[in-house]
Amino acid sequence: MIKPQKPKNEIQRVQALHNLHILDTNSEERFDSIIHVAQHLFHVPMALVSLVDTEREWFKSRCGFQLKETPRDISFGAHVILQEDIMIVKDSLNDVRFSDNPLVIGEPDIRFYLGCPLKTKDRFNIGTLCLIDQKPQQQYNGVDLGIIKDLATMVESELETMRLSTRDKFTQLFNRQGFLITGKKIINLGNQYDKNILLLYFDLHKLKFINKNYGYDEGDKILKIFSQQLLKSFRHTDAIARVGGDKFCVLCSGMSMIQVTTVIKRFQNKLSAVQSNYPIEFNMGTIQYDRLKHYSIGSLIEEADEKIYEYKRH
Repeated sequence: MIKPQKPKNEIQRVQALHNLHILDTNSEERFDSIIHVAQHLFHVPMALVSLVDTEREWFKSRCGFQLKETPRDISFGAHVILQEDIMIVKDSLNDVRFSDNPLVIGEPDIRFYLGCPLKTKDRFNIGTLCLIDQKPQQQYNGVDLGIIKDLATMVESELETMRLSTRDKFTQLFNRQGFLITGKKIINLGNQYDKNILLLYFDLHKLKFINKNYGYDEGDKILKIFSQQLLKSFRHTDAIARVGGDKFCVLCSGMSMIQVTTVIKRFQNKLSAVQSNYPIEFNMGTIQYDRLKHYSIGSLIEEADEKIYEYKRH
């Protein structure tokens, strides 16, 4: 068996996958229906939509396949994402990459495998649409491969729809819905590993004034600058969102107040260094997550909304 290498763009590829927030979610009809069509058209017992994570291949949609995930080192999909076109293994026992693979010599007894890479909008290979049989196969013509690519494109379209539904179209930060989904995962992990969790909320000053007196283009420019500097200042593991017109939130796990203070100073320095017609100012606050008080990420955001509202009243 030959273990699959990792692509040169692995860090960016994994980040693109994680940005979908699809891993470890339930099966969905929109994906299940596509693999059922693939299974029916090509008369195979197994079809999958798989996603290749850092150390595993996880299956979003399964037809005739019992495993929920496999280690990346033995996964077929980890080989598929290394190439740009369909990978076909006609007989795994005659392929040095897979002949003694545990998935070949044991359950589920993979002999034939066809995998089409699934790409994000930014062209990162994040997974596969694949067909599996327990006996060798030989013949797949150009028409067949074209159909498989069309089905893979359908999966990609559904993945992009998911991504857009959780992103603020203007800043590309999470929107409120995306923040709720991501925040729930961060809180669950924080509770599991007893990590300190902090919500930082930001209220951008005078956005309405800027729009009225300098024009909406100038207001849009300020929003983009503010968003970009948040992304540059905080970690990739932090959830950063635009939750309202001039309101932003960041959820951090495993960060102390001293560390937060350092990050905020860095953020302020970055904003100050940006050339603009006026200083970019904001009000901010922090809320310490308390599992006895905050029953969900939504309750944290509600508390932040209340604090921002109180600030604006005074």
